[in-house]
Amino acid sequence: PPSCRWSQTGLGSANAIAFGVSQAGKPTIIHHYSSTLNLLTPQGNTAIEYSLSANDLGSMMSSAVDSNGSQRVGHSFSAYSRIYHSVESTSGWTTIQVRDGIDLSQPVQIHIDSNDQSNLIYVDDQGQVELATFNSSWSLTQLANTTIGDDFDSLILDNDNILLAQIVQSDWTTNTF
Repeated sequence: PPSCRWSQTGLGSANAIAFGVSQAGKPTIIHHYSSTLNLLTPQGNTAIEYSLSANDLGSMMSSAVDSNGSQRVGHSFSAYSRIYHSVESTSGWTTIQVRDGIDLSQPVQIHIDSNDQSNLIYVDDQGQVELATFNSSWSLTQLANTTIGDDFDSLILDNDNILLAQIVQSDWTTNTF
């Protein structure tokens, strides 16, 4: 791939996937398809580091690739009290502030929808799950009013619906999503 560009490789079909990184930085992918559990690990090491800026920009982050192959990153700054959105272009990175005055408890999650718009999902220290969607400006939507624990994840589906998943210990007296 050209310098400062991200590369994607299709790995095939899967019903479920889990991704991890070894202590050496090598990615490991476990996926389930057609009643078979598969383990994928790359040959060699492929790591590229690109600094977005100085200070602690890039903490509590996640990234996604848009339809043009450009990287988009959702991240926090200043002791997890501000959320930023950075977009890669041929001339470098553009970073804008999405929100301030928040106390993040988990990394920002970014998803690109079918209209190539960025969607940031984040959890504050009170367990509030919010969605920031960009469509010429940022709009905020509360998705859930509580999370318990650190096992929270989100996914954007082909129809642009957002799926929230969480593992919680239930006392069987309340519903959990």
